[in-house]
Amino acid sequence: MTAKLSRIQYLNRHKEVGSANWRAAQLKIAKLHRKIANLRKDALHKLITYLAKNHGIVVIEDLNLRGMFRCAT
Repeated sequence: MTAKLSRIQYLNRHKEVGSANWRAAQLKIAKLHRKIANLRKDALHKLITYLAKNHGIVVIEDLNLRGMFRCAT
């Protein structure tokens, strides 16, 4: 999907801003952005649903990675 998006954006860069072809390309880009966002949202929803159904307790931790790496060196 992202390769297709970058290709459409690349082709749109040479079109005259405001022209009919530019508007059509902008619509294609917007549709592809929406499709990618929906795919990501769906995958996240499926993962969360799986975790909630199959595990009694789910724990989320906020790690201070900079501090951890500073101590490691």
